[in-house]
Amino acid sequence: TPRVPYGGYTADLRRVEHNMRLRRKRLAAVLRPDEHAITMPAFPTLGVGDFAEPAAAAGNDATLSASAPDALITPLPRFHALTRNIRLRRGSKVDIRAPLLRDAKTDAAELARGIEMDAMAYGMGCCCLQVTFQARDIDESRHLYDHLAVLAPVMLALTAATPVLHGRLADTDV
Repeated sequence: TPRVPYGGYTADLRRVEHNMRLRRKRLAAVLRPDEHAITMPAFPTLGVGDFAEPAAAAGNDATLSASAPDALITPLPRFHALTRNIRLRRGSKVDIRAPLLRDAKTDAAELARGIEMDAMAYGMGCCCLQVTFQARDIDESRHLYDHLAVLAPVMLALTAATPVLHGRLADTDV
């Protein structure tokens, strides 16, 4: 998180890259020589076996997930309430599906099911960059839109950095 919020001008968007580089530099400074920070928006084995160290505490009153314990949710009460309320409003657990990569050993039933993920941790819990803008008027709104629209293909390509979900290879190349 930036030390101070970004301002309300389009020039502030340019500060994001510098901020991200600074964070990467700080992280690299504390890594051992045999450690590397890789950019991957989703942890590849999230929810599979012993995926956390230390192990995530059992219990899932908010998510009712079969694989993602509530310990994954930040301890702030509003996030537990948000997770629980989304589940209650839906009338069921979250149901995130991604296509499974077809290979010689994948049977038709697995392909039809795809990669199943049943908690918000697999979606909203993944890495993201959120930027909120408030424009003065419609002209500034159009200006912002024009600048951000050209970034959309780049953002879509970044999703290719998520080849593995819930321990399975996804068929989501973009």
